[in-house]
Amino acid sequence: MDSSLLFIAIACRILMTVSATKLQIVTSLNYNLSLSNDVIVVGAAFELAVEIVNRKYKGHLEVSIRHLFNASDRNCDQLASHGAELLSQYYYKESDPGKTCYAIVTTPCNDGVGTASLASGWDWLLFNNALAVNDEIDPKDRLVPAVSVGGTYRGFVRVILDFLVSFKWYRFSILVETATAAPFYKNMGNHVLRYARLSEHPFDVELYRFNSDSKSLLQALALAKERSRVMILFTLGSTAAAILAFINVHPSQGDNYGWTSQFSLPDVKPNSSHSNSWFVNAHRSFFFITYQTVTEKLKTLSAAIAAKTEEMYNFTYSPGIEPLDAFPIPVSYDIVEIFAELVNSSRQANGENDGAPVCSGLALANSIAQRRFSLTTGAMYVNAGRARNLNIDIFGFDTRSMTMQLFATYNWIRSQESHLQWTQNVSNLFDWPTKDGLPPSDVPLCGFSGTEGLCSEKGSSLRATIVIVVAVVTLTLLSGIAFLVWQQNHRTSLLDCCWWILSPSGLSKPLRTADFPYF
Repeated sequence: MDSSLLFIAIACRILMTVSATKLQIVTSLNYNLSLSNDVIVVGAAFELAVEIVNRKYKGHLEVSIRHLFNASDRNCDQLASHGAELLSQYYYKESDPGKTCYAIVTTPCNDGVGTASLASGWDWLLFNNALAVNDEIDPKDRLVPAVSVGGTYRGFVRVILDFLVSFKWYRFSILVETATAAPFYKNMGNHVLRYARLSEHPFDVELYRFNSDSKSLLQALALAKERSRVMILFTLGSTAAAILAFINVHPSQGDNYGWTSQFSLPDVKPNSSHSNSWFVNAHRSFFFITYQTVTEKLKTLSAAIAAKTEEMYNFTYSPGIEPLDAFPIPVSYDIVEIFAELVNSSRQANGENDGAPVCSGLALANSIAQRRFSLTTGAMYVNAGRARNLNIDIFGFDTRSMTMQLFATYNWIRSQESHLQWTQNVSNLFDWPTKDGLPPSDVPLCGFSGTEGLCSEKGSSLRATIVIVVAVVTLTLLSGIAFLVWQQNHRTSLLDCCWWILSPSGLSKPLRTADFPYF
């Protein structure tokens, strides 16, 4: 009898010693605001990642996910007003910090200051699954246990400015569409303006805002064309396509932009579907900068996320659309793996027992700086500012195939001097709409009035004719695959979605001026 009791006591002691550390990820995200980091969009990625991580760390870690939201919220202001309240209620009524490690996942749509204050007070790790407005953690704010794994505005600005420098395009205008549901366009425009002016390069930049009415857009274009031939568009995909059409097609723009006077048109068969010369001209100086697409080896995971999304939320993807191409989805998956790896490393460093040294959000946040991770979605590096920058694809128009093709990649894992890499020799990639076939300068020879420089001496006039358009229309949303339409089956009472995706018709067929009510 005594020996049996002793055996039971020893067995219980062993079970207590090897008990798994509990981890809970608490999200404070919008449920369905038709944005790319809605719960109905990223929820399946979280769930699948939790399943994988629990199998990997079985007996050591036990991860769970909890979504806090008010399904009736219809805008960011409502979400921000409810977010801190829901988190506080959860903390005081349901959390168990003595036995569980916690992390919060928030969004720029939320009250960033309030959420950061709560995370600091509770010592919970704070993640974002979208772009971080406060690019990196300021040294004076090291007491905030925050990690920017969803990309940063500063990172995207660096890509854009490095791209412009590669062509010596230092003079440009920023056009920002303000009448959208997402704050991304406004924030990106402001960040590009700010960092361009702080740059060591001689950038000369102005920012123009417009809304969806034709008068506002025309005014912005009129101002921009008087000082720039390089335009950075932060707009919806449909607006970008409309601007391309307007610059190159609208009869009233012939004199203003001079598109008939200097473009060297490629040979196109008269009866071909691409015989409209404007279509070629409109796209030969058009670039599309976006988050990198899903690799072939991740197709299985992407399909699993699509199936799980349909199962959980009745949200379906059209054929050919990969969930992992919307970057908040792989970032959400990454967060689960990163949190588990950080806590597991903390366990090993502090012993197998649960407690503050293992779960401290500030300690975990500090441990992520200047660290590489090998994740399911690929390699990742977090810099000294606890920020991870997202890799980028740059698409250009190929006149041989008459389609947008991958021209360059920007990879932060590579050494600094080789972040930007072209897919082949630059001279073979571009068919510039210029007489000499070389990239146009950012300032025309005869200035923007057409009567400056050499033209002022000769008394002749030559208008600025090439408009280089760099569209950053879906940086936070979809990759280059967004030229296709991501549609949702409305089998539930979901909000209208997908306004932010560029239809294939926007870039693959001749457009008529009449197609655009803006003009």
